[in-house]
Amino acid sequence: MKGYVRYMDDMLLFAADKPYLHETLAALREFLGQTLKLALKPSSVRVAPVCQGIAFWGFQVFPYIVRLQHRTLHRLRRQVRQREAAYAQGRLDADGLTRSVASMIGHVQHANTLALRRRVFGDSWRFG
Repeated sequence: MKGYVRYMDDMLLFAADKPYLHETLAALREFLGQTLKLALKPSSVRVAPVCQGIAFWGFQVFPYIVRLQHRTLHRLRRQVRQREAAYAQGRLDADGLTRSVASMIGHVQHANTLALRRRVFGDSWRFG
């Protein structure tokens, strides 16, 4: 195995050849099923070249760049609008709005999103 990444119940495995990955996947399924009584969700298992990108933690990870997934971007925009509406209606104070948006920015800045952050938060009347 060239390497792996594991975070909670998410795992990425890296190897130089596809047959080895398929063998490892079969062994992993057997261990999970027999020992831990768990099963992998078929829709989440993918054996593919890294150049196609890997969906992980709301990002699309490529060898030399990390992008935000489209659904993550839509969720971010929706959350910004919701927070601004809550602030405008008095359900959220300025400090709460600032902390909430700072949290969103902290998450998406792990990807190559500088232009995106300027576009999303630059349109915001509160942060523009």
